[in-house]
Amino acid sequence: MTSLRTIGVCLVLATSACQPQQQQGSSSAHPASQPRSSAAATAKTPLPPQCDNIPLQMSAITANSDLQSLSVVNLALKRCVPLVKMDTRKLWLEASWDMYQRFLKLGGNSKNSLVWDEFSGILEGYPDESSEDKQARLQRQAELWPRLTPRMQQMSLWQGKEYIDNYYIGEGEMALRRHPRFIVDIFSPYLPEDEQVFSRQLAKENTTLTTNDAALVIPWSEVSNRALFWERYLKRYPKSPYVKQAQFLFQWYQAILFQGLDNTPVLEADAKQLNISADAMAVHQALTKKTGSSMAAKSSELIQWLQQQQQRWPQMSASEHAGFTAQRQQLYKKLKVGFPNPVSAGKNSHYDCFTDALCHISKG
Repeated sequence: MTSLRTIGVCLVLATSACQPQQQQGSSSAHPASQPRSSAAATAKTPLPPQCDNIPLQMSAITANSDLQSLSVVNLALKRCVPLVKMDTRKLWLEASWDMYQRFLKLGGNSKNSLVWDEFSGILEGYPDESSEDKQARLQRQAELWPRLTPRMQQMSLWQGKEYIDNYYIGEGEMALRRHPRFIVDIFSPYLPEDEQVFSRQLAKENTTLTTNDAALVIPWSEVSNRALFWERYLKRYPKSPYVKQAQFLFQWYQAILFQGLDNTPVLEADAKQLNISADAMAVHQALTKKTGSSMAAKSSELIQWLQQQQQRWPQMSASEHAGFTAQRQQLYKKLKVGFPNPVSAGKNSHYDCFTDALCHISKG
């Protein structure tokens, strides 16, 4: 998770005194920093002098900083975010992401990185871990510990503190990140309503994995709830700065509902029968009754199409069975339930909406 903000934003933050009477510039790198009428609201109380240095404090956090330095900045943010203008909050919100990206960098060489990958992957056991497995895991940790860099050793001891999270990203890989609760705890209560709602929901979704190794981790009912949430969000907050990201999330969850994933498909077929899981069918049957959702008609059509195909399936030839994938794709195209492309954030970049409580720019 590397920082991809422009140098210009950092310079603004490093040189600004952040006095309450100043008008701060807006960054185009993130929707939250776009000008809005509520951003002009002034603080009800004067800005305390101890808040003046927050931009410099954040910019001073690097990969060489210790946990105490980060804790001091976070405490200052908790105290001062409610007291500053909205545009200043937005600048601090942006800068806090960059701050953590710098802080979480481990450095080292490729050999160190491989050791860290293994070490971080076995920091926590499994709920059903046997005593023998636990002993073997702890023994392996002890063997790897001397091979870690001092920074890696520090970071392993700081897990769970100051929103430092060792996050499983799938396929056996771990990654350090700022926990999504950071924004919810420090910034969300003092943002406009639409941004509060967006960040709290995204933090909830990104606290744990949704998919892993091309398989669905959460229940089908939760996928439906999330799709419905983002659909309602778009209707309720059509002028939100996060509209494009909300559209992406709605379309993404909707596509899972109708198509599934490679290792968790909605429809499964063999030579004898065509089936849909009982949980997935129950979700689509419930969706047909959601008259306020665009997915109601789509679920009805999916169920009707499936029932017709199931009746025909035993009589279909092997070649017809082989062509089922194409038929299924035609249905998805008709229903407009395809997976969306990531939201563009400029040349060769897009928004990552699966790591934090907000979407952040990612290269590639």
